[in-house]
Amino acid sequence: EQTGGANPLDGLSTEDYSTPAFADLDDDGDPDLVSGNGYYGTLSYFRNDEGTFVEASAALFDEYDHNLYSYSAPAFADLDDDDDPDLVAGERYGHVFLMENLGTPPAPVIDSPVLLGGDGVGFMSRPAFADLDADGDPDLVAGDYNGRLHYFEQTGRRFVRRTGAASPFDGADVGFSSAPTFVDLDTDGDLDLVSGEYYGGFRFFENEAGVFTEQTGTDNPFDGIDQGTAPAPTFVDLDGDGDPDLVAGGLDGRFHYYRNDDGAFVEQTGAANPFDGLPSGTYSTPAFVDLDADDDPDLVAGEGGGLFHYYRNDGGAFVEVTGADNPLDGLSSDYSSAPAFVDLDADGDLDLVSGDYYGAFAVFANGDFVPIAVEPAAGVPAYTHVLAPPVPNPSRGPAHVALLVTEAQVVDVALYDLLGRRVRTLHRGPLAGGQAHTLTVGDDLPSGVYVVRVVGETFTDSIRLTRVR
Repeated sequence: EQTGGANPLDGLSTEDYSTPAFADLDDDGDPDLVSGNGYYGTLSYFRNDEGTFVEASAALFDEYDHNLYSYSAPAFADLDDDDDPDLVAGERYGHVFLMENLGTPPAPVIDSPVLLGGDGVGFMSRPAFADLDADGDPDLVAGDYNGRLHYFEQTGRRFVRRTGAASPFDGADVGFSSAPTFVDLDTDGDLDLVSGEYYGGFRFFENEAGVFTEQTGTDNPFDGIDQGTAPAPTFVDLDGDGDPDLVAGGLDGRFHYYRNDDGAFVEQTGAANPFDGLPSGTYSTPAFVDLDADDDPDLVAGEGGGLFHYYRNDGGAFVEVTGADNPLDGLSSDYSSAPAFVDLDADGDLDLVSGDYYGAFAVFANGDFVPIAVEPAAGVPAYTHVLAPPVPNPSRGPAHVALLVTEAQVVDVALYDLLGRRVRTLHRGPLAGGQAHTLTVGDDLPSGVYVVRVVGETFTDSIRLTRVR
């Protein structure tokens, strides 16, 4: 072992549980260092300048976009045979992610993480289907935690990712937690796209001859609506007047109903909302489908635990159906299920496709809804909690963190600085299970990056918060 001045890495730090890997990323003939981090899941880059390692993490990795959330562990290989090293990383739950090197020597560009083992899109995949290329079969558009819209063209029985000019959503970014759905809002005969975004709004992209252009201000019929955290929209004609109404889930687990009154969307509450009081988990994601073949739309909803809830439409009243009477009973995806219904096998009935927390897609063929193509990964720990990103983040004033635990337990929630010092206790004591708890970080903190660390009886977790002045 070489120490002190004999160790060229002496003094370098990657927070905790460092997991180093070497590759010549800048193509200068010497090995550079990339290290994973334990609790925080970020990646650190140290460029080798003639034997001196200089941190340059910000030039290569975004602390949010490249965050694997816990115990990131990188390795390098040229997986696409383009003569530069691509990054593959494991994480806490045994999932493996690919981050393709899109740059050209000597300027590496590391793409966002994609779950290996399927056509994933990063974290929190949210699928929607529409025949965008007018070839008679449905194509896939998927949102993700980072707010992008990914386009997969269906060619035969395969979905092929299209990027750049080949994607009508190239460059589209709604911020965080894009949740797309298609609807003809302007009644011109083609499908427009509406997406939820993490901070409570709905973004509208008008389809003009296959070109999707975001409409803002008064040109966006949802301008000014703030539903809360991570809304997930879908459309259905609930009041039978021939135009699409908006139903949206979200972090709070409720279903919000916005009636379409001649193009103005007005929220209906209490008894005027047929979904008022329906039970669901956090991150509810609604979809409508006629499951009981009685010619009215039933509600199917995903939720944070990965299950699918079925609410039968009985003459306009929605009643939850459970157990053996629920055709989706026992089905699940890896946390944060997000259902969409589409006839994938061209047999005349609708199959179920669901996104999940890890960015993959689970597919269940209709015929007792049998899993096909992608099944939930083995070895993932039981769903114990949901820790939502702080809102807003970065923050100048107070920030709010939502936490749900599935079982009542004693939980310690504290704020740490990057030196590991506990600077504030947000909660210490029992939390009730099955409901979201909002914890507030005040506005009196100095600027900097902090870590909200949660320690319960059945889990530990952490997430970053940035304070700016």
